[in-house]
Amino acid sequence: MTTLAELQEDVFSLTNHPELVVETALAIRTATFKLHLLEFWEEDRVETSISVTQTDGLYQIDVSAEISPLCRHIEYVQKLADYKFLTKIHPTDVFDDYGNMKNNVFYRVGSKLNCRSDTADIAVLVGYLKAPVTSGSGYSSWIADLYQHIIAIEAASIVFNGIGETDLSKKLQVMQAENLALLKINHLPQG
Repeated sequence: MTTLAELQEDVFSLTNHPELVVETALAIRTATFKLHLLEFWEEDRVETSISVTQTDGLYQIDVSAEISPLCRHIEYVQKLADYKFLTKIHPTDVFDDYGNMKNNVFYRVGSKLNCRSDTADIAVLVGYLKAPVTSGSGYSSWIADLYQHIIAIEAASIVFNGIGETDLSKKLQVMQAENLALLKINHLPQG
C-alpha cells in the first residue's frame, strides 16, 4: 500500500520544494479526493448489510453511523426479504399520482437514507461508493496503490499552482490528461 510519506517524496522530487511540507500534504489529500470523485469507480464500490426497524413500511438509516462516514453516494438498496431492489427517487417524489406514498423506494436527505417498502424488512443490502481515507497513517487509495504517479503529478500541479508557478502546473496537467484517460480506460465499465 502506498503511504502518504511515499507520495510526499514523489511530489518533492517533481516540485523540487521539499520545504513545502504542509502544502504538499494538503495537495496530496486534495489530489487523492479529486481523482476518486472524478468517476463512479468500481473499486470504490462497497456493499454492507444493515438491520432495519420498520414502522408502517418506513425505515430510516443513518448513513454516517450505520453505513460509513466515508459514504459519498448511495447506488442501491436491496431488500433481503425478497431480494428486490428499491427504486431511487427524489425526496419530492414520494407520492404517486393518486396521492399515495410510493412503495419500494429510497431517497437520501443529508446523512439520512429514507426507505419505504411493501414487505416486512429486517435487513437490507446497501451498495455505495466510498471516499478514500486521505489522512496520515490511515491513508488508503486504490488509485495511489496502482498509479502512484497519477496522484503525485496531480499534487505537484496543485503545489505549483499554489506558489504561482502556473506554467509548470499547466505542463503537468497536460501530462496528466493522458494518465487520466488511461485510468478511465482501465477502470470504467466497457460497453
